[in-house]
Amino acid sequence: TTRFDDYMKARWLQHKAEGQAVETTLRANEEFEALFGRGYLPVEEYRCEDAEIVVVISGSAVGTCRAVIDTVREQGHRVGLVKLKMFRPFPRELIRKALKGRKKIAVIERDLSVGQCGIFCQEIKWALNTNVDHEFTPIYGFIAGLGGLDITPALMEKAIHFTMNEDPPRQEILWLGLREGEISEEYS
Repeated sequence: TTRFDDYMKARWLQHKAEGQAVETTLRANEEFEALFGRGYLPVEEYRCEDAEIVVVISGSAVGTCRAVIDTVREQGHRVGLVKLKMFRPFPRELIRKALKGRKKIAVIERDLSVGQCGIFCQEIKWALNTNVDHEFTPIYGFIAGLGGLDITPALMEKAIHFTMNEDPPRQEILWLGLREGEISEEYS
């Protein structure tokens, strides 16, 4: 074999192993939960039981977003939250299950695949719209908090209301907070 063959085989083995990592994580979570009475799933849902619109978010902004979801629920809107805790391998089937049947999805994230959209948004589009037999679910990709800026409750609520009230965006990116309280497609 050549070094190119070895490289190709190594990448295939890495891909195969990574594909098994979600199942391994779920088994480890079951063992942990049996021992300690609590678990930590790679994808967690909050108030999603009847949600038409779901916000997908991760990291430190999740706690703030839970409070915003509660506020928007008190206003009479059926909104939920999906906390993404695993990125690689991307938990495609868990995301599909959590987001199946939703009217719209808002992804608020602190990252950017320059020239494309947010990295989570890109992965969620792939997960929901690859090898499926349903119609495309509108996904609104919001970029916020880059460079350490806060993703405030007001910005989160604006993103949720924009998702509820507006048609799917023409652009791949909706910028949150470039100016105070702004949602802008102009800068994409």
